[in-house]
Amino acid sequence: MGGSREFDALVAEKVMGWTKPRKGGQIPPCPDVGQWDYFNPPREIEDWRSDYHWREPNGTCWHEPKPYSASIEAAWEVHRKACGWLFSRRQKYLAELTFAIREEVGQPVVWPDLLVLLKPRHICVAALKTVGE
Repeated sequence: MGGSREFDALVAEKVMGWTKPRKGGQIPPCPDVGQWDYFNPPREIEDWRSDYHWREPNGTCWHEPKPYSASIEAAWEVHRKACGWLFSRRQKYLAELTFAIREEVGQPVVWPDLLVLLKPRHICVAALKTVGE
């Protein structure tokens, strides 16, 4: 799993707290346009490509979620958010992260080696499992 727009959208919504307006509603004004935006935001949800209009909790707008499962820079935002969770939830995330890498490698892996083997999708899968998705 990972590397798709749908997967990145799930990470954006469930882990990062992004919101997306409902079909038929109005898109709130977006004064700050993100780096993945290629055109002016549509006015109504039915407009072309409007299914990919997202808003971060801080108010920044994007036409599509960041490539969390493909970019280590974007995935690291997920990791930093997870490391800020309460202790028990953070421990679950780190256990899921270890498990995701161990499953791919096929044998137990210790922490220093995890950093070498870490991929963006490992971070995303671990975070989604931690939040119950």
